[in-house]
Amino acid sequence: MQPKKKGNTYFFLTLSSTQDKTWELASLGAPAGTLVISRTQTTGRGRQGRVWHSPVGGLWFSLLLFPVVPETVNQISLLAAQALASAIKKSAGLKTRLNLPNDLYYEDKKLAGIILEVKDEKAVLGVGLNVNCRTELFPLSIPAISLKDILNHRMSRGTILRSFLICFQHTTGISF
Repeated sequence: MQPKKKGNTYFFLTLSSTQDKTWELASLGAPAGTLVISRTQTTGRGRQGRVWHSPVGGLWFSLLLFPVVPETVNQISLLAAQALASAIKKSAGLKTRLNLPNDLYYEDKKLAGIILEVKDEKAVLGVGLNVNCRTELFPLSIPAISLKDILNHRMSRGTILRSFLICFQHTTGISF
């Protein structure tokens, strides 16, 4: 099935991984700021090859960034986590906790994860946020929670995404 495309944003119903699709688009000459969003991922991943569960209801996306310089690479994940925490605060009124180096927690449960992959001067930033997921279906080994679990109502993934992109751009100065 063909993705929906608007500008440099690609929307998919299902992907194996938004990271993989973003790298594929980068290899085809996609511009900085290309955004890949999927309703679900079949083989989403976290840091160090860990599996990232990506069911319907979450916000799963990757953002192509370049050029990145080696001196700033380590800061990008941290700044992304701060931007995501700020976006959640603005859209849902919740304060989250950063679990270094790349996860956001609410109380003692994982709400979001961030992955950054770098090749040469390009980077793909991946974000997974449990928005309206049914976290009771997650493996028991994952202490996960979603915004819906916390707030007892559904949240707009689009609102959170827009807020994140604005916060991330403002925090990093990276334009896309």
